Amino acid sequence: MVSANDKSKPKELSREKLQEWNVIRRTLEHFDNKLTNLHTIGLTITFILYGLYFQTENFYMGVFISFLNGVLLLQERFTYDYLTISSQIARNIEEKYAFDHPTLTASLHEQSINVGFLSRRAFSILYVVFIVIGMYIFINGILRSYA
Repeated sequence: MVSANDKSKPKELSREKLQEWNVIRRTLEHFDNKLTNLHTIGLTITFILYGLYFQTENFYMGVFISFLNGVLLLQERFTYDYLTISSQIARNIEEKYAFDHPTLTASLHEQSINVGFLSRRAFSILYVVFIVIGMYIFINGILRSYA
């Protein structure tokens, strides 16, 4: 039977667990960087499509804007969920094996919960607004063409 004192002792870190933790940490950094790039490129393309609409007044551009921002919204939600789950796994390994300096994973996890929540909410609202504006452009263009 295991005593209460034995439960509080950290387990010995195996090479496989250290490698798993390292892969998770590197993956977190990679996906965090990719998410930033996704925001930058997605917003740039959206504004380019708006510019094309105002230059050509082609109301089909509204469909492209809505579709693009719908894809961006879904991709962002899946990526944030992945980042949150992965950072929690890395933190569990750090806590289980009593790492001395688990600050990077802890900061990524806190960011995904606190700052990431605000950022995710802001970008989600922005993507939904762009979807609505794109559909308005399309529907308004159709109504004007038949009027």
